[in-house]
Amino acid sequence: MPKLVIEMDHAFQAGPMKAHGAKNRSGVLSVKELKALLRDANPTEFSVSVSFLDPDEGWPCVGFEMTTKGLKKGGVFEFTVNEKARLARITVKGELSSSPLRAGVAPFIQKMGRKADLRLQAFNYKGGEWNGFTAPIVGQGVKDFQNWFKIVTWKLR
Repeated sequence: MPKLVIEMDHAFQAGPMKAHGAKNRSGVLSVKELKALLRDANPTEFSVSVSFLDPDEGWPCVGFEMTTKGLKKGGVFEFTVNEKARLARITVKGELSSSPLRAGVAPFIQKMGRKADLRLQAFNYKGGEWNGFTAPIVGQGVKDFQNWFKIVTWKLR
């Protein structure tokens, strides 16, 4: 089964942390909720999410979670969380690979050809909002996809 492999050398901030179980309507975790979630956090359950933009429409059409489990030896995936500010500072250097792609995903990406456009979307814990949290990249508008950080070096392997 093919995997998506990306190469990055990028430091960025993400936040605020949003979760399905947050007490407020906006879904943003309070400092207390964030501390409770991070208290027993396993570093291998943090990830970055990336999305291919639809070449014709320009909106995200297929996304992937790139965990530290897929970090090539010698790579760096470091982060610090400022609980009071509810922001994370993340550095990713090196090669990351996804879990094996589901059937049909690789041909879908290959069909995009040279128009394929992969962008950094968020910093996650436990897969995102449902079980953990998702933190959008600071400075990237939720719907301003063309200004998301572009991942230039990627391949299907």
